[in-house]
Amino acid sequence: MTTHLRENPHRQVAIVVLINANSEILLVRTRRLPNHWQALGGGIDPDDRSAAHAAAREAKEEAGIEIIPEDMVHLCDALYDFGTGTIHSFSFRLERGTILMIDDAEIAETRWFKIADAVTMPMFPAMAYTLCCLASRPDLHQ
Repeated sequence: MTTHLRENPHRQVAIVVLINANSEILLVRTRRLPNHWQALGGGIDPDDRSAAHAAAREAKEEAGIEIIPEDMVHLCDALYDFGTGTIHSFSFRLERGTILMIDDAEIAETRWFKIADAVTMPMFPAMAYTLCCLASRPDLHQ
């Protein structure tokens, strides 16, 4: 983690928790951080109009899906795990039959979880906090 702290002393990040028709959430292990499960997402670029736009862009880059930023629900903001900054967390419910096109160059593994099972997986504190925020909103995942 020390390397990540040096590389990212201050960072703004946006993530999106995808929810399928079975009320399961998608978590991934990235090639860069393969020991922790996380949602799709990444850094907010200067060209992103908002954190929601960044999360939608990341979903397209990492999973090949188009999301209208206004259709996502803001869950919470958490402290960045590798320095200073903020992780802006959103959720988005997929339509039944949505096909994901995972970027295998960046994503090592994907898995659908019930929230109760997801929280038992190894993850960084901000992701755990995001799942607690989602769990507190049954209207979004049931």
